[in-house]
Amino acid sequence: MIAINILKRYIPLRVKIRAKVLLYDMFFYRPALYEYKKLPRQNFVRIKSVQKNIHVLLIMPHLLYGGVESLTYNVISQLDKKKYTIFIACTNREGEQFQKFKEVLNGRVYDLSKINKNLLKQREYLEKLIREKRIDIVHLSNNEPYYFITPFLTRLVKPPLIINWLHCDELYFDVHRLGYKRFSSFIDATIVVNNNMKKFLVNKEHIPSKRVVTITNGVDPEIFNPKKFTRKNIKKKLNISTDLKVVAYIARLASEKLPLEYIHVASDIFSRYKKVIFLVIGEGYYKKSMIDLAKKEGLEKNIFFLASDSDIAEILSCVDILISTSISEGFGMSVAEAMAMKVAVIAYECGGVSELVNHEINGYLAEPYSSEKLADYAIKLLTDKKLQAKMGKQARDNIIKNYTIKQTVRKISKLYNTII
Repeated sequence: MIAINILKRYIPLRVKIRAKVLLYDMFFYRPALYEYKKLPRQNFVRIKSVQKNIHVLLIMPHLLYGGVESLTYNVISQLDKKKYTIFIACTNREGEQFQKFKEVLNGRVYDLSKINKNLLKQREYLEKLIREKRIDIVHLSNNEPYYFITPFLTRLVKPPLIINWLHCDELYFDVHRLGYKRFSSFIDATIVVNNNMKKFLVNKEHIPSKRVVTITNGVDPEIFNPKKFTRKNIKKKLNISTDLKVVAYIARLASEKLPLEYIHVASDIFSRYKKVIFLVIGEGYYKKSMIDLAKKEGLEKNIFFLASDSDIAEILSCVDILISTSISEGFGMSVAEAMAMKVAVIAYECGGVSELVNHEINGYLAEPYSSEKLADYAIKLLTDKKLQAKMGKQARDNIIKNYTIKQTVRKISKLYNTII
């Protein structure tokens, strides 16, 4: 049965990833390399920046609600403004956090959506932006199509250094593999967000170890601090009875997150434990399907779908268990935030989540697609208050020791200074 489920769910995702990669290769990578090879040979030397601060251009695919965007916002908010000036070029303005980023960067967010389908105009616009703003570092963030610009940036009179930020694990690296392989010689450094990904790039993709840096994501333990909130008051605010347990799911509702799997897990839990409410916080393609499936499973009165711009720390303060059904996580930002709030986590074993969660110590891990295991672990925690509290404390201790935003900012700052 597990094998059949894997065939039904896993293969379509792999096929989707492969199709996406082939489209990138056809419309982005091959044309870019063909044009680059036609350019006359010139050698431009990178000159050490003489500016008072380092100018960094982040190129991002969108500013939707998600772990990558949340981390990026926290990093740019805490980087020393006397040392760094950050600019963002965003290829899709539809993200609900677009205005939020504009405010923190005093308007230094540039919309590429109007020229999103014209590769040549995109490149010309970015080259002009790099020259005008005297960019020292171009920082690609989870933007696989934009590998195509890297060779052309090296031909600028004052070429910037190029950093690639991979927020993925081995599974979703398939989206990046072809572009990374074709253009890795133009990239000065790659940031990965978990140790397994570095081993994978070095051992399987043969990228020199010195060009791959592990910088795990981080959480602000002052914002995600359970002592700031009164559980009873937050439950009242959310219209949740104080005698009910709360199980949450926080994610971008995309295929690799298996959002429908959460509804099946919730249904299994509810069939065995009635005094529970389920939450879903996130937006995406699968939201309507989740709502329809919840109705079909008879959960419509026991599941709340909350807006993605909700105060996550506030909501987590009344949550007993976070469940993650994702099969691909570079880091697992929602998992880390829940752990910081002393919430016990139950998740599928994948990517950075496997490093965050220590099985049977600060949470539980299960093999992907074993939804019955997730439900079993949830029942175990829902019926054992002491175990739940113990795991929650261990979870927060782990975050404070190893995964704070200050540690992340310090490491990124060090990389910027070293590479320049």
